Amino acid sequence: TADWTLSWDDSAMPSDWGFTPMPNSNLNPTLSPQTPLLISFDVSVPSDAMGDENTYVDLILTLDQDSSINTTIRMPLEVLRTRGLSVTGPEGLMTSDGFGRIDNTASAWMVIENLGNAEESTTSIDWTATSWGGTPSLHRDDGSEVFALNLNPNEEVELFAQLDVPSSVSLGTSTSTTLTMCIGSSETTLCEELEITFTAVTAIVTPVHTRSLPNASLSSK
Repeated sequence: TADWTLSWDDSAMPSDWGFTPMPNSNLNPTLSPQTPLLISFDVSVPSDAMGDENTYVDLILTLDQDSSINTTIRMPLEVLRTRGLSVTGPEGLMTSDGFGRIDNTASAWMVIENLGNAEESTTSIDWTATSWGGTPSLHRDDGSEVFALNLNPNEEVELFAQLDVPSSVSLGTSTSTTLTMCIGSSETTLCEELEITFTAVTAIVTPVHTRSLPNASLSSK
């Protein structure tokens, strides 16, 4: 049995994190062999901390009679990571409709949102085959094709699924495809699907979908 002092070094922690002992914690315990002692600490983390942030605190236990006898235990601290992905069409559902003229390109609107608290990158973007042939593709509103996405926490991006309308189809003919988008890998893989229907029409309106705030001016052509 001996008297010890528990101290800590939190210099590695970010300045806006906190590490303090719980009230009435005994930091100068008398320890006996085979007799565990519970000491609790409170860790405060800012609300905007990202899910991939981590740090550590060194706990130092020193014998009161001889300070040269001590031991250090490194306690890792990390933000609980949450993961979520949303892929929806104009109605907020997992469906979207696209329209295009024959011998032109049909386009369907969607919004992709990272619902987690850490940056995410898509690990796969896949499509099921369509009866029109060809493979759909993803594009931004400036026309640039998207092969992969990197999304910050709570970031959302508007994209357009595009598919060429062959000259062999008739007006009013439709075809469908399922977009499957995944983040993570192995046991942490998370995938979302969007059912997209493309229809051949005589005329289209651009943009195919616009989100706006009340009292804002809109235009189409």
